[in-house]
Amino acid sequence: MAGEPIVVSARVGFEAVHQIADHMQGVDFPIELALPYRYEGWKDAVLKWEQMLSALEKANILVNTVHATHGKINDDAFLEWGRETIKIAGLFRAKAITVHPNRVNNKMRGNMQELARINLRSLKRETSLPISIETLTGRDRIFRPEEIMDAKLPMTLDTAHIHDNDKIMKIIDLYWQNIPVVHLSARGQGEQHLPVDQFCIQVVRRLIELNWSGSVVLEYLPSYHHQLGSDIKIIESALVQDINIEEIRSNGHI
Repeated sequence: MAGEPIVVSARVGFEAVHQIADHMQGVDFPIELALPYRYEGWKDAVLKWEQMLSALEKANILVNTVHATHGKINDDAFLEWGRETIKIAGLFRAKAITVHPNRVNNKMRGNMQELARINLRSLKRETSLPISIETLTGRDRIFRPEEIMDAKLPMTLDTAHIHDNDKIMKIIDLYWQNIPVVHLSARGQGEQHLPVDQFCIQVVRRLIELNWSGSVVLEYLPSYHHQLGSDIKIIESALVQDINIEEIRSNGHI
């Protein structure tokens, strides 16, 4: 992953089509379009396909990446909702698609992984976009971070879900060329997806050192969404030089 400039964006999404206008109001920065998290919500959105696309187009937003619904990537249904997600990504000229690694019975892990790989290969024949698996660390996930690497699959590295900073940096050093998307946020006090901290700056600076190009997506809890626009500017500043994020926040400017 080298060549194009890094794009900094923020995750903004919807759970139902009627929410799109409100959720996109005031968004004046690039986004990762998060499609309905629950698969049932996604199926309902598909029934309102034209209405959904119309609402997204009226929002006049720059969609840099797309986050698919939380369906099972080892099921045949993935071929259907995966293709629908590819259509949306294509319409908005997105650069990558992220999918969740769903939960599986560990006794069936090998079989489920092979089915997922078959599905991913099939969809890859239909798009030039990377279909990237997010790093979730539960032992029952169909692909754990190390297994994404072993299978040489595109990875969406999430800094909030891996609770070991050294491990995050090791993954970057070993696998940066196959990471099209980084979900960037902090963690602490039992919470995830908090506003970026100094470790997040270290992640960005390491990516710059490696000449990585891809999409950095700020993924915050809803209570921090008011900071997304200003924090995008902070990360954009970190692309240019090393910064102290606490000093910037205390001074109230970049």
